[in-house]
Amino acid sequence: PPGPVVNPSVTETTHSTISLTWTAPANNGGSPIIGYLVECKRTDTTDWIRCNVPRNLQETNYTIQNLIDKAEYQCRISAVNKVGFGEPVEVPGKHAAKDIIVAPEAELSAELKEGLELHAGSTMRLQATIKGRPTPKITWAKMNTNIKDRQGIVIKSTNTDTMVMVENVNRYDAGKYILNLDSLAGMKMYTIVVKVLG
Repeated sequence: PPGPVVNPSVTETTHSTISLTWTAPANNGGSPIIGYLVECKRTDTTDWIRCNVPRNLQETNYTIQNLIDKAEYQCRISAVNKVGFGEPVEVPGKHAAKDIIVAPEAELSAELKEGLELHAGSTMRLQATIKGRPTPKITWAKMNTNIKDRQGIVIKSTNTDTMVMVENVNRYDAGKYILNLDSLAGMKMYTIVVKVLG
């Protein structure tokens, strides 16, 4: 049978899943590997449960589904060839099925942090990269005015970034712009000062 898989580890967890990755065995036992068997068990039980059909899993990663929120699991992986099962390798440690919570955060360029100076008639771009789990709600505001009143303003956000764009800026576009990120993991506010010259 094949040798043991190499370096198994957990890449991701949610309230009902644990995702694993590993590297193929250095030695296939003289016969090609036809798949992998993933097994798991709750840490307080003795029986390992098969999670998949080996011949349907050729990739070296797998997500175990339908786990119990916050329960702790151990996981192990064996390589399989037509001769049989290799020795199972346990993922080190115990792993809880739980949502990973990360406080929201925006990454702004140094230029935006220091304050943006623009010439009248140029294009203003306020951009930020967004992090956080769950994905935060993104809102833009402008001090002392309704940002949406600006004709032609473009505000675009995805799960990972956000941008405000105004073409042909004038002195009324100067001021403080506020980026607000909000999720159950917390709230963050960023202020960008924009000056318009000429």
